[in-house]
This record gives sequence, C-alpha cells and structure tokens, in this order.
Amino acid sequence: MPELIDLHHMGHERTVASYLLDTDDGPALFDCGPTTTIDALKAGLAEREVALGDPSFERIRDIHDVNSELRDEIEHFFQRYKDLEPTKRTETRGWGNRSEAAEILAQARARR
Repeated sequence: MPELIDLHHMGHERTVASYLLDTDDGPALFDCGPTTTIDALKAGLAEREVALGDPSFERIRDIHDVNSELRDEIEHFFQRYKDLEPTKRTETRGWGNRSEAAEILAQARARR
C-alpha cells in the first residue's frame, strides 16, 4: 500500500503529495510535486527513515542509459579540455559498455 507524503504545497495541506511504496527492490518514490516542495518531501522521507538521493541517476546502469545529448556533451568536454595547453592533446574513441569498462579497469589494476 503506498504511503502518502503530504508536501504542503504553498502552505496548504492535501494539495500536492508524493507516495512512498515498499517494493522488493527497496523503497520507490512516486513524486508528483514541484521543486518548491522538495523540503517537505525530504522531511516526509526522513520521518520514514528514507533519504532522498539524486534521482536523476538512479536508473543508469550503463553509459547507454544516459541520454545521447549528455553523452555528446561529455565527449565534447574530453575532446576540448586540453585545447589551452598547446603541448597536450586528447582523443576520444566513442562509448563502450559497462562490461568493457570493467575489463579495462581490471587490466589497469593488474598492471599495478
């Protein structure tokens, strides 16, 4: 059964709410409130001993879960961040997946 968290939008009760639901994977938050109610949401979660993390990255398990515009922005940064240092350069090679990243990390750790 979802547990209601009243967000007291603009000081009014029972106007905007979020719902906390216990699932097999842990608590799930159905947030219906505007950002102006974030303090009330955090307080309501704290009363239930649940902390609010950064929900924008909760569903990312692989780089391909990141929207393409953000991936392009990240790649652009790494292509350009050494431009002001004439003796240095960078190169990007596209995006691998999570298992490729894990393999690269394992190889680097083995070289230590």
